[in-house]
Amino acid sequence: MRGISSDIRYALRTLRRGGISTVMAVLSVAVGVGANAAIFSVGYAMLASPLPYPGADRLVMLRSMNPSHGVFWTTTAPANLLDWQAQAKSFEAIAGYRWRTVDLVGGDRSERLRGLHITPEFFRVLGVPLMGETFSPMTLAAFAYSNDPQRTRSEIIMGHGLWQRRFGSDAKLLGKTIDVNIINLSRVGPTPSFVVGIALADVHYPPLSADFNLGVSGIGDAIDFWVPEFRDPSRRDSGDLDVIARLRSGVSVEQAQAEMDTISRNLAVAYPETNSGLTVQVVPLRDQVLGGSRRVLSLLFACTGFVLLVACGNVANLLLARATARQKEVAIRAALGAARLRILRQFLAESALIALPAGGIGIALAYGSLVVLRPLIPADVPLAQDATVDLTVLLFTLTIASLTALITGIIPALRVSFANPGDVMKLEGRSSTAGRGRQRLIALLVASEVAMTLVLLIATGLMVRSANRLWQIDPGFDTQNLLTMTISLPNNKFEWRHNVVFSRQVMRSIEAMPEVRDVAVIEGVPMHAGGFNTSFSIEGRTDTPVDRPSGRLRVVSPGYFRVMKIPLLSGRDYDEHDEVGEVGSLPSVIVNRALAERFWPGQDAVGKRVQMSWKNSPSVIIGVVGDVRYTGLDGEAGNEFYIPEGLYPQSAITLLVRTDRDPSPLYAEMYGRILEIDKDAFVSDVKPMIQLIAESLAPRRFSTILLSAFAVVALVLSLAGIYGVIAHSVAQRTVEIGIRIAMGASPASVTGLMLRYGLLPAICGMVVGWSGAFAISRLFSAMLFGVGPLDVPTWIVVSGSMLAVACIASYLPARRACSIDPTVALRAE
Repeated sequence: MRGISSDIRYALRTLRRGGISTVMAVLSVAVGVGANAAIFSVGYAMLASPLPYPGADRLVMLRSMNPSHGVFWTTTAPANLLDWQAQAKSFEAIAGYRWRTVDLVGGDRSERLRGLHITPEFFRVLGVPLMGETFSPMTLAAFAYSNDPQRTRSEIIMGHGLWQRRFGSDAKLLGKTIDVNIINLSRVGPTPSFVVGIALADVHYPPLSADFNLGVSGIGDAIDFWVPEFRDPSRRDSGDLDVIARLRSGVSVEQAQAEMDTISRNLAVAYPETNSGLTVQVVPLRDQVLGGSRRVLSLLFACTGFVLLVACGNVANLLLARATARQKEVAIRAALGAARLRILRQFLAESALIALPAGGIGIALAYGSLVVLRPLIPADVPLAQDATVDLTVLLFTLTIASLTALITGIIPALRVSFANPGDVMKLEGRSSTAGRGRQRLIALLVASEVAMTLVLLIATGLMVRSANRLWQIDPGFDTQNLLTMTISLPNNKFEWRHNVVFSRQVMRSIEAMPEVRDVAVIEGVPMHAGGFNTSFSIEGRTDTPVDRPSGRLRVVSPGYFRVMKIPLLSGRDYDEHDEVGEVGSLPSVIVNRALAERFWPGQDAVGKRVQMSWKNSPSVIIGVVGDVRYTGLDGEAGNEFYIPEGLYPQSAITLLVRTDRDPSPLYAEMYGRILEIDKDAFVSDVKPMIQLIAESLAPRRFSTILLSAFAVVALVLSLAGIYGVIAHSVAQRTVEIGIRIAMGASPASVTGLMLRYGLLPAICGMVVGWSGAFAISRLFSAMLFGVGPLDVPTWIVVSGSMLAVACIASYLPARRACSIDPTVALRAE
């Protein structure tokens, strides 16, 4: 123990003499450790922290797919769900659900609640503790198919949060009836809803595929309520249910997948018109929640690892330089009988005293980074907002700090401790030319730093170039001075068609404002998939139901294309005459260019007929408009149908307001005008279109910002590393340089000698870095847009920049070598 304390005291004195170089070493490692700790905390929150469901490791999603038709996730038809529930033995329970809103009106405030339509098995699957009971399957069946078209009572189960904030945790609410405004096309007014159960804890949303309503909630949000889903056993051709299941104990995902494959094949044989090609994918819940975030996280882990290794290379070079200067000291200690283990321990103590303080600083940097990064984390990156510096992160930081101490200390320790004392004593001292072995080792470390930095820089360059390409993409409409907001009335406050009356009143009132140029509405909004999915057939083609193409229905008001500045390519826009008729009829439609060119190439689609799967009569195409990238700038235009709002009233609609200037300051007046029309109106999701586009790019922007930060840090560390190597070489070769100058060597030749010492390993590192960048860029090629992983301009610019940095880092100390006075150098020797 006394020997260890002696080693620590000696190491402290040695590091203190190092001054600024010791500080730089500590900070270098601290940056590497801090970056790794910050990303680890995010990764741990996403990959390892418990999901907010009991026994979440046994929860899986059952995703309907039809790969032969390019459908890799679609909602499930009720009849298929019933068959899965009856035939599958791998699951304790299987439940279907879909998104729903209801309104509570009255009291001190009106409130729009977000919840789910569910099948009765939902609470068993999720393990939800209830006060009261769940929906009874037999009661649901009798209630769903009763002969009462004016049924006036429904059942509801209340979420824990809603029960607390709205009803003061009143247990007497159980068994009572509350008035809930829920969509009911058969009658007007609130629907008395019998409270059959109350959740005793917050229940978070499972993954949802439907996004046609703005404000769909995610896994971080608690469910307000549940209402029963009535399953039609005859409905198999289309569905709107997401499906979640709980595996039986001891059953693996692979076993469940094999069983569902068998069930899918049997259903395809039994129902070829609807189930041919339809398969089911069993996906662990965490995998479904994370989606493509795993790929981004893996890339960030790799990049922070590179930063740490570059920092380790810098510190190893520093310690190796100090070890070289202490060769005689070590040789004397060895000659006097010091054990090799004792010498190794001395050097490891020095590296530990660099790494451990760096670990402490790294934790502080990680904490500060999370404070800065948390607001930048996109809302659709699941679970990342829960990242924090907890005990697990502290243990991880301690581990990588210890590994850093071992890696950076073992190289110089082995190099010096295994040297022959006799050979070392023959050296001429500190000014002697460094041995070839040590030069090769230093060159290897420099080359490694440059290689890893180049990989980071190329990855960053590709992401930046990809982001620039995205911003240059035309979304298909004019984004400037355009405000969006979702407006709606309480469900069922009026008869269904009054929703159109309300939206038109709002449009006229807003349009009367002097700064407003034009107003329209659409169900959904650009930069979200939105709309309603439908299959359709083309007149003259004989497709089976399973082979029919699919498209999106977008409900719009007349003037929508004018407000959005979407070009009308042929035909005409909707007018008030197209909105006259029975609600739900569809005599005419407008389609986008992609659909027209896909099914009528080289022809004018105007006048052609299409048959929607849910309609008995075909619709005539009256116009063709330009393509819009509704799913985001990186998405392709699909098959789009625009249908008139007058025939398809919506409970919630997006108001689009085109103004002469920034529309945001005008919102207060707009909101007041909406409330003048109806004081109970809901207004939400108020955002300029520019903000919606920025939010759609947020995941890419977040990844690019982090990559850029890591690349800059690695570049600075590499610059410092190359500079330090050349500066140390100049100091070690002072006598040699003095002799060269005394013998008539020109300043240019001396500078060139030192430049070669720094640039040769840098160039070798760049060659290795190209290979690494080639490998890693292919791993994240799916994250790129409009740029290939081997984008030549990016590789040339980044490589040239890296070479320029290496030249600068080598030139500055090399130039200092020219100022060495031979007389002073030889006298010092």
